[in-house]
Amino acid sequence: MKFQLPQPGARSDCFARLSAFATQFDTTWPQTPQPAAPQDIAALQRETPDPFRYRWPPEYVWFAQHFGTCGLSLSFRLDLTLPPIGQNSLNHGLPPSSPYLFIGQAWIASPFLAYLRTAVGAEPQLVWVPVRAVKAPCSQAANTLEQLLFASVFLDQAYEEYPWKATCTLDAHSPIVQRLQEHLTGCLEDTLCAALMATYASVLVDQSFQRGWFSTNTDQFWFRGDTCVLLSRNWDADGIWDLVVGRIGSYDPAQGEAIAAHMERIGFTCKPGLDSILNAPLQGGTP
Repeated sequence: MKFQLPQPGARSDCFARLSAFATQFDTTWPQTPQPAAPQDIAALQRETPDPFRYRWPPEYVWFAQHFGTCGLSLSFRLDLTLPPIGQNSLNHGLPPSSPYLFIGQAWIASPFLAYLRTAVGAEPQLVWVPVRAVKAPCSQAANTLEQLLFASVFLDQAYEEYPWKATCTLDAHSPIVQRLQEHLTGCLEDTLCAALMATYASVLVDQSFQRGWFSTNTDQFWFRGDTCVLLSRNWDADGIWDLVVGRIGSYDPAQGEAIAAHMERIGFTCKPGLDSILNAPLQGGTP
């Protein structure tokens, strides 16, 4: 591995860990926090929907204390933007009882990134909310904002570092997909994608890959030696079933080719090279 993978830690050192990881690829990454003033945070908390008034998730308070003035944008390969808290217009005009606290967007017409509070006292979930139908079912984005940010930096910058790459796709009519659909009739696409992720994750475990701690609900990162395998949900905006796309990156072409050959044997179609869309959920697909 030619770069250092990020390590998990406490929220108190998250900014330092995130900066250490990102500056391996982008020396312009913020070297010092750009916090919002405490009084500005308090004022904006008073203006948010009732379920979040005075009770922002602690990790979003952390974001405001480090990126609140200038926001955070990843735009080398992604286009993920979490705007400055004072310029975030996503929550304007929401009814007071709205269960959402919107914090960003990945692409024009892409899902919004938001916290969803489903019940009084319940921990909010970080979700992707469809743009055209806020009342439509949401898809969980990640367990934590920290997880999502590290995953996004990897997708935006780190994956580009691998000199050998292959893209592996799965046809909607493949026996694996057909078999899962038969057992999941009537279930949400989230369920099918989770089942597909689990199917291929089990293969990677058998190949001695280890899952990265910053894997999210839509992007999983698996590592073995100098090789990384990404499993990503491929959002389909046309109403067809969302599937899973696999991407292999390696510093060892022979190792990468061996993994690609193995994935072809289990149902993927693998082609050398990098496709034009690295992470479909963050590139404009609509769930």
